[in-house]
Amino acid sequence: MYGEFNWFLSTIRFSRILSQAYASLFSVSATMNSLESYYSAIDQIEGRLERWRVAIPENFRPGLHPQFVTFSDPATKMPAMYTHFRYYSLVIALARLTLYLRANESSPRTEENKRTLMRAARMVIELIQFVDTAPHTPIL
Repeated sequence: MYGEFNWFLSTIRFSRILSQAYASLFSVSATMNSLESYYSAIDQIEGRLERWRVAIPENFRPGLHPQFVTFSDPATKMPAMYTHFRYYSLVIALARLTLYLRANESSPRTEENKRTLMRAARMVIELIQFVDTAPHTPIL
């Protein structure tokens, strides 16, 4: 527990969402889905991910600009960073999948996912400044 944030329970809930995303979107059996099935599954995963994100206390919540998140406290920095990076990894994967499904078409959904992908990548880049580098940090 980090104040009001139960990081362990939050990580378990995120892992469940991630597991469902892999099973419904990235498994071998998912390759036989129709385009509508893919979009339905993506929408369900995005909805669950958003509900998970909103349930996280604001000082740990991904999606907020890094200046509003507690990264200065050494005790809470690691769980906050972990939560953010895991969230953005799934956001990026879902946006890339959506763009892949409609690679040769232009639609409002495609344009929105391009913006989502760019926002997520920008946030990851902004979060990198909070990663501690030390002589013992492995390069690989």
